[in-house]
Amino acid sequence: MDSIGIKLGFLIVQIINILLLAGWIGLAIYAFVRMRRQSLTEELRLLWSVVIVVFPIVGALAFLLRKPKEAVE
Repeated sequence: MDSIGIKLGFLIVQIINILLLAGWIGLAIYAFVRMRRQSLTEELRLLWSVVIVVFPIVGALAFLLRKPKEAVE
């Protein structure tokens, strides 16, 4: 890889960054889908949306790990 100007360490770091970004996006989408299915007030939806976006992985995990209310049918 060094012959084409790419160092192996740099490549590994970039792959880890891409995986973290993909994981965050996937977790955020999953959290937003779960949020739509729950009976939450608009204020709570807004608050959780801000938490999920501002605190990337931790916000989505916090939303998913809390005890969900009854689902809307």
